Amino acid sequence: MQRPWARIVVVFMGMLLLASFMPAVGAQTTNILEEQIEENQRKIDAIEQAILDANAQASAAGSQIAATQARIAGIQEALTESETELNALQFDIETAKVNIEQATADVFQQEVTLDETRAEMVDTRLTIDDQAVELYMLGGPRIGFALNFDDIQSRALGEEYARGVLVSLEELLSGLTDLEESEREILGSLESRRAELEDEKQQLELDQIEAEAARKLVMDQQARLEAELANQRAVLQSIENEIAHFADELDAFAAEEDRLQQLLVEAQQVGGNAPSILLFPTQGRITSPFGYRLHPILGYERLHAGVDISAPSGTDIFAAGSGKVIGAGVAGGYGNRIIIDHGGGLATLYAHQSRMVVSVGDSVVAGDLIGYVGSTGLSTGPHLHFETRENGTPVDPLNYIPPSF
Repeated sequence: MQRPWARIVVVFMGMLLLASFMPAVGAQTTNILEEQIEENQRKIDAIEQAILDANAQASAAGSQIAATQARIAGIQEALTESETELNALQFDIETAKVNIEQATADVFQQEVTLDETRAEMVDTRLTIDDQAVELYMLGGPRIGFALNFDDIQSRALGEEYARGVLVSLEELLSGLTDLEESEREILGSLESRRAELEDEKQQLELDQIEAEAARKLVMDQQARLEAELANQRAVLQSIENEIAHFADELDAFAAEEDRLQQLLVEAQQVGGNAPSILLFPTQGRITSPFGYRLHPILGYERLHAGVDISAPSGTDIFAAGSGKVIGAGVAGGYGNRIIIDHGGGLATLYAHQSRMVVSVGDSVVAGDLIGYVGSTGLSTGPHLHFETRENGTPVDPLNYIPPSF
């Protein structure tokens, strides 16, 4: 699909070709030149509107880029938090592994100790059994013989000693039994602790898997946002390139307008004296002077070729000087505008009118009503845009208007 500016370029080139075959200036009428100027101004207006639209698109694209960058910053913050969480989980997992290894070693050591206690218990039981058998086998008169006791008293003492040894062994066995029970409890506690550590480690590993999955989702979202940001930047660059192209086209049309304005000057009445003083064209105050300024709508600096006079819509507009109306009609950004030739190369222009009451060819006297203040064309509100041109070149209108006005 052909872009609007491309069609404008085609029209512009066609207009230049037609201009190259125009007859001499002397054969042209001011009406024909006015139509050409108005047509050219419409093209300028179209480009200015395209620039305005493109600037709005660029602003929207800039806002989207800022929003996407903010989202990416949030994602990066979330990634940092995710990395911190994963590092903490990894540390906890490594700590749990060390604790499990220590718990396993403690369980093993406790099992060794318990095995030693059980072995001692077995030996003690065997000794007790042997002693009991000996006492039984050596009971009665044979015990004294067996122990080589000479008398009954010695024999009684021997038996008492043997029984005491047996009692001691039984007490030792009882103590070992208590020790075994205690060691079994310690072993159970150690095994429980090891099991708890294993459970904690498994839970930490599950948490780690979930955290890594969450981080991947965040990273995927970041990748999508960065791709979106790259696309938005490409769109903005395209818009900026288009704005630059529009600006070039605007310069070309402005140059063509200067050429047509020069032809119009040449078509104006030759000779005569330009007035040195002009009337203030309406009741109001100047709100924007002549000179370069930031355009209030298009947003870039350009020559403000006249003065803006603030006044309510419908306020009378008067001819600033006597002369002949050589332009009266719609002229793009000027809206409804009138041009009066005052002779001697001086012309005045009255733009953005709500209504015009004179026509091309009319003669006017300074102070005559020619129209009413409005806001037609490229305007931000009711006002009169007033220009003075010397041989087609814009000059400051205040050069002609006395300070008393």
